[in-house]
Amino acid sequence: MKSALSDTKWSAAAWALALAATLTLLVGAVLPPFVGSAAAVLRAGFAPLCHQLAERSFAVGGVPFAVCHRCTGIYLGLALGVLALPALRDRANAWARYDRWLLLAATLPAAIDWTGDVLGLWTNTVAVRVVTGVWFGVAAGFVFARSVSARTTAPAGISDAARGVGP
Repeated sequence: MKSALSDTKWSAAAWALALAATLTLLVGAVLPPFVGSAAAVLRAGFAPLCHQLAERSFAVGGVPFAVCHRCTGIYLGLALGVLALPALRDRANAWARYDRWLLLAATLPAAIDWTGDVLGLWTNTVAVRVVTGVWFGVAAGFVFARSVSARTTAPAGISDAARGVGP
């Protein structure tokens, strides 16, 4: 007997939209050093998402990105996770039931790094903040892309209208 997951079809348009969204976030995050006075608008847009501490942010010409090192890694990872979906699409259905555990596991390295720094057990570094951000971002981007791109087809004989799907 076929499982519901084996009836999944993939929407290339939804995947492309997910990729566009994540690339837009990444570009917006790194753009401030290159846009002059518009940098303040970009930084304000990302302010609710990130502490934006200048000493914990990449900068070009003294102008910091709109997000910190870890958030830069997260946005890069989101795009990489979305890009990974086509290569892993055959396995993505089987992994769907583990999404919560994947996201929890991807969060742990950043949480441990942050906690150790706050407790004074160690001082985290730029590299560790970026890597833990990318690690989480890849997992979140993959789950996001799979979630918006996957469509389960109805068993034979059930119309889209009966499932509540359609225009």
